[in-house]
Amino acid sequence: MILGKYHATIDEVTYDQKELFDFWKTHEKHVANFSDVMQYLTPSKREFKGRPGMNAVNVHKTEGKYLGEYSIIKNIVDRFNFKKEITEREVDLLHYDPGYKFHPHTDHYMNCGIMFPIIPESNFTPISFYSRKGVEAERNVNYEKRHGWTDDDIEYNHYYSMKHPTLFNGMAVHGVPTINEERVMLRIKVLGESFEDIVDKLKQGIFIKEK
Repeated sequence: MILGKYHATIDEVTYDQKELFDFWKTHEKHVANFSDVMQYLTPSKREFKGRPGMNAVNVHKTEGKYLGEYSIIKNIVDRFNFKKEITEREVDLLHYDPGYKFHPHTDHYMNCGIMFPIIPESNFTPISFYSRKGVEAERNVNYEKRHGWTDDDIEYNHYYSMKHPTLFNGMAVHGVPTINEERVMLRIKVLGESFEDIVDKLKQGIFIKEK
């Protein structure tokens, strides 16, 4: 593990970017707006008001299967020793349109996430982490809209590895600069454990399962 303040590169695990790219190309025709995908999976309530440009693959609507039922995705999820079983709503194949920018925010219900970048293979837009002296981050806050945070509040940018997944803290204020190219990544949402919990398990050597 290569540990940063709000992220960790999990270099104990190597993933096959080409294999994930081939999976994406097979299913890119199933892309829909992210909020519509979440609404489809949880029709009883609207949990996420997405903006144009943030999308996800909805294979369940078109093929009747969840992402985790495909062996390539299941094998990735199964590498990790999660406290709580990962459900169908907790694995996303995300797609971002060029020009999309994610404002500084904290996540709604995701404590942390594990990201597997797919494309572009080079110049992949980083994740930005923000902070202000004396400010403790709160859950589910748009810091740009509520507090006027800007790029001047960026503490650091993390540039993803294209062969090792990145764990990031969803409770830290984070965002994504303007995306210049089509951006696709696999994400595992961790709801039952905190960023600190996962880091501690990585330090103990009990988070990664043997193949």
